[in-house]
Amino acid sequence: RCNEKMTETIPHCDHDYIETATEPTCTEDGNIFYSCQKCGYEKTETIPALGHDNEITSETPPSCTLDGIRSVRCTVCGDTDDVILPAPGHDYEITKDGIFASIKTCTACGDEVEDAPTSKTPAIILISAASVLGAALVALAVIFILKKKSAPAPSPDEDADESDEEESDEDDTPSAEFAPEIEYEDTTAEE
Repeated sequence: RCNEKMTETIPHCDHDYIETATEPTCTEDGNIFYSCQKCGYEKTETIPALGHDNEITSETPPSCTLDGIRSVRCTVCGDTDDVILPAPGHDYEITKDGIFASIKTCTACGDEVEDAPTSKTPAIILISAASVLGAALVALAVIFILKKKSAPAPSPDEDADESDEEESDEDDTPSAEFAPEIEYEDTTAEE
């Protein structure tokens, strides 16, 4: 135990490998094992799994509401598998759009459903209602104006009786429409 250190140069080995391989399968990795005959150095390389080479043996396509199934078989290892083909659901288009309901029909299978009106329907209803209401208001205004113009003028006796009853709720300012006509004499006569 003298604590003496020694350095030695080891010549580089030109490896002379012996290879041992395990072939990959469809689902398992393979590998190659290398071992040097000169120095004993070893290393391993992985060969990835090949994966299945499937062919379709049978297929039931999905409908709008039912899943389909595809059966496959690997041409390498013979493994079989069933793949679920999900149902896509209905692809509805509006075929009849009414005020209170719409009819939608599936483009794939022809299934029909009644649905709430489309978003444009309430706007159509509002516009139609506003048009009808506007027309009704205009008609009422015209009728009111025509009745007022065609009403007969009240006689002075009726006017006094009606005006007493009406004026009890109103102010006492006489209306120019019902004021009596007064005749004035010209007092500036020529002399």
